[in-house]
Amino acid sequence: MKMTYFERQSFGASAGEAFWAAYKEAYEQAGANSDLHIRTNFEVVQAPTGVTPLKYADWIRQACCSLKADASEWDKKRYLLFVPKARQAEVLSLAKTLVHENKTLGLRLKGPAASAYRIKHGIKGKHGKVFLFIGVG
Repeated sequence: MKMTYFERQSFGASAGEAFWAAYKEAYEQAGANSDLHIRTNFEVVQAPTGVTPLKYADWIRQACCSLKADASEWDKKRYLLFVPKARQAEVLSLAKTLVHENKTLGLRLKGPAASAYRIKHGIKGKHGKVFLFIGVG
């Protein structure tokens, strides 16, 4: 099974509004076959306390690599080295949701990651939330 992991950041008053903004951007950039544009459902998940959403997304990406049909032995076990043992089961479960249920996950960005997005897109000071949407295509 050929899998391509993707990440898209977006801004909106709610998770749904941010998702549809990211969906529209994906379509404008790559057409009907773009990464996010082939999805119409998402689930918002919370990063564990003390873990940044970007690091959590990276853990999920590594776990997704372990689920590829053509994954090497190293790919199948690599995430076990980087994800704390207490979080491995939940991270693998989320990766399976991405791969087998064809869902997109949304993580709310806060702090420096959200500030950087706001500055880059000229929306500093505007009311709303920044989300990171991840999935596999």
